[in-house]
Amino acid sequence: METSPLKVSVVMPVYNGESYIKEAITSILYQTFIDFEFIIINDGSTDASVRIIESFKDKRIRLIHNDQNIGLTATLNKGIDLAKGEYIARMDADDVSLEERLAKQVTFLDQNPDIGVCGTWFKIINTNQIIERPNSFEDIKLHLLCNNAFGHSTVMMRKSFLKNFGLLYNIDYRYAQDYELWVRCYAFFRLANISEVLVLYRLHNNQMTETYGDVVDNEKYTIQLLQLQYLNIVPAVEEEAIHKVLINNYLNADKVVIQGIPSWIKRLKVANKKNRIFAEPHFSLMLDTCKQEVYSIYRKKKFRNQKIYNLFLLHEFYTSATQPYRWFEVGYQIKFVLKCLIGWKARV
Repeated sequence: METSPLKVSVVMPVYNGESYIKEAITSILYQTFIDFEFIIINDGSTDASVRIIESFKDKRIRLIHNDQNIGLTATLNKGIDLAKGEYIARMDADDVSLEERLAKQVTFLDQNPDIGVCGTWFKIINTNQIIERPNSFEDIKLHLLCNNAFGHSTVMMRKSFLKNFGLLYNIDYRYAQDYELWVRCYAFFRLANISEVLVLYRLHNNQMTETYGDVVDNEKYTIQLLQLQYLNIVPAVEEEAIHKVLINNYLNADKVVIQGIPSWIKRLKVANKKNRIFAEPHFSLMLDTCKQEVYSIYRKKKFRNQKIYNLFLLHEFYTSATQPYRWFEVGYQIKFVLKCLIGWKARV
């Protein structure tokens, strides 16, 4: 008698996760949906993680040991390769899946055969903070221009899509490997989020974003720039700087970058009109909103709490292309003008 194919492979890499791994494993084993294998890959743990994993006697657990620590990205790819299920569910060793998570994601993917990646909303453990993510494909693409649109441990992926399009995590990315993968995925198939909290996400000091913040940010900036290829844009170095400021509302923007934003936005809009990658008018509205936020930050930095006030500063205040005077209340404008007229200097 032929056995039916396995529906879900849950993939959970573990590296020194003794603090929370028991709760994470329990949350998967007590799912209402039971047709799954649980692939737990020990990536060279030196703490009690393996002992805790082996204390569970559930036959659905497949404990795999890396010969040495190879890092999260390579371990995730190993998990995808080992997975026998139609769908691959991600799980982190410090998070908690609510009991209906797998059931609801399987139902969603079964009902939407064009969706290749499905995430969910999630809640921060020990807080009332719920992280909502965009649910429609077009909104997800727009969100990915600026930030990751998925909680990594909420995701369920259709393995056949990954295989057919040759999609794996990029080993060049140590910390934002999921963000980079979703950006490549949306060139081939649709992505979605279920607008319901199905995972509890844990924040703690040992996480990568806490420990390697600058490196994570640099990977994020690279991924943001990579998406310009969908618009057939190869940015010059100075345009990369403008895009970084625009998309991230970067605080340290200089005057040259600020002045370059309008022409850069125009180029993006023209390219999108030609290539039809992002939905309009949403794409244009997002860019214009980003521009106004950057302008506001720049105005505040440039014109509030100055050390020296003079007529040159006053001239820029009222003639700059960013129209800084519009951001300040009338009372501040009056004080600003008076200080510039008398050449007021702040005490150092």
